[in-house]
Amino acid sequence: MSYRGLSTLSVVGVSDYLRSIGKPFESYIDSFAGKFVNGVALCNLNDSDLTELGVRDRFHRIRILADAEQSMKVAAVGTFALLSLTCSTVRV
Repeated sequence: MSYRGLSTLSVVGVSDYLRSIGKPFESYIDSFAGKFVNGVALCNLNDSDLTELGVRDRFHRIRILADAEQSMKVAAVGTFALLSLTCSTVRV
């Protein structure tokens, strides 16, 4: 799963992401889907939100939060690079 793509995932895509990071994470699929957690929501969750969604294992919360944070960093760098490229090609 590309980190860049997490924020663009649908609810089904978040289920696929959870499945892709390991068998223990599959137990959270119904809870995330039941709350309609899509990629944008996933990337804005915090530790407390994950606990409320049933992610009791601290290390599972750390993994999900780290992936979401990395996704946002990759997306931000990509956006910055695109803006830099666009700005450098525009001449006045």
